[in-house]
Amino acid sequence: MGTTLPAKAMAVANSDVNVYTCPTTGVSFVAVNILLTNQDTVNAAHAKIWIGPGPTPAPDDYVDFNIPMNAAPGSYERVKMLVYPGESVFVNCDNANVSIRVYGIPQA
Repeated sequence: MGTTLPAKAMAVANSDVNVYTCPTTGVSFVAVNILLTNQDTVNAAHAKIWIGPGPTPAPDDYVDFNIPMNAAPGSYERVKMLVYPGESVFVNCDNANVSIRVYGIPQA
């Protein structure tokens, strides 16, 4: 989990990954990039993104659900998201060969 931008992580298959947590002093405007790396040129992947206070998402925490990505180099980007103080950006992928980056601008 990162608290500075850009933040990055590798997916753990079928596990929730906390990629970025917004500092408690201000909001952050972020984008999320998900890339199925060239380590997997055969299998597709699906990802879920949510923003919330913890790793168990409420139905209204989801930003995207079951995003399909073709075999490498499949990618997906979600932009213009607002993360409030104390909230985190989580990603869950069904393939471990997925690189995740969160970048943007924190506001003090």
